[in-house]
Amino acid sequence: MKTLLLFFSLICMALSPACLAQTSANPTPESTKQQNTTANPLNTISTSAIIPFFYCQSSAVSVPFTVTGTFTPGNIFTAELSDASGSFATPTAIGTLSGTTDGTISATMPALTPQGNRYRIRVIGSNPSTVGTDNGTNLAINPLPARYTMTGERSYCEGGPGVIIGLNNTELGANYQLRRDGANVGAPQAGNFFPMSFGFQTIVGTYTVISTYTATGCSQQMNDSITLTVNPLPQKFAMTGGGVYCNGGPGVAVGLSGSQEGVSYQLLLDGVATGGPVNGTGNAISFGNQTAAGGYTATAKYAVTNCTQSMTGEVKVKINPLPTKYDVLGGGTFCEGDKGVPVILYLSDTNIAYQLKVDGAN
Repeated sequence: MKTLLLFFSLICMALSPACLAQTSANPTPESTKQQNTTANPLNTISTSAIIPFFYCQSSAVSVPFTVTGTFTPGNIFTAELSDASGSFATPTAIGTLSGTTDGTISATMPALTPQGNRYRIRVIGSNPSTVGTDNGTNLAINPLPARYTMTGERSYCEGGPGVIIGLNNTELGANYQLRRDGANVGAPQAGNFFPMSFGFQTIVGTYTVISTYTATGCSQQMNDSITLTVNPLPQKFAMTGGGVYCNGGPGVAVGLSGSQEGVSYQLLLDGVATGGPVNGTGNAISFGNQTAAGGYTATAKYAVTNCTQSMTGEVKVKINPLPTKYDVLGGGTFCEGDKGVPVILYLSDTNIAYQLKVDGAN
């Protein structure tokens, strides 16, 4: 072909300038391709090296890239993750960046990515559609520890031992660190496929647990968190009443010098509950008359938290026996003007005063 063109050009040069002009107006395919390439350079995207090479599920990854050519406004660069074999047949988008020039995409490894060590990442553009090269090096993605659930109460009563905080399960190869408000509490404990206890905790705050695989360093927070609070005890009030009464009498009143609303009060006789609880009113309260002899105390309990407190002091109730009954002797009739008839008590006891009465009057 080139020989024929050269021959044709030589003939044209010999014949006329017009023929030579016609030859210049019809360039070769090779020259046309070179001109088009110079006028419209190809768009390319090169994904740069990604460091480090080891990642965990859900971890952040920075994807730097460079471009050539012209990307139009509205273009979106997308970082794509291959499958575990390095294939991009069905890639997963892990981050995007709007722009037209070199940049770095802030991406995140998917949470459910299967474990593997042959992953690759590439960057593609949308305007014009352009598929870039991958990062050139295999990447490893490791799983996160299994998520177990925290256990333990969320409050305890003032002065109590606190609450036991733990996990409902653990796994081998993982360490578990208890934290309070983001700061470590004690040393990490190794998992063993059994529930775990971090012991009694008394300091208020929000408790969490972080599990970390010792081999890969991959970690994540366990399910739930426990915000620990301390509940106050009921206010102390003094016992009132008590005293002595005669056998067969109505007894004596027993009460408290004060009370709180939302608190119930239980009377105790020699340490054993007697009667039903009495709700606080914000004022002094009474447990009514008590007839059993002994020492009376009381406890108070918050209805919501069940925190209890013993009230101050003890009052005693004592029963005095009645005098022994003896027969009244004598009496009878007598004549007017006589001295009357004697009335006597058959027997008497010391330290007892006896009063004679006629028709109920002394």
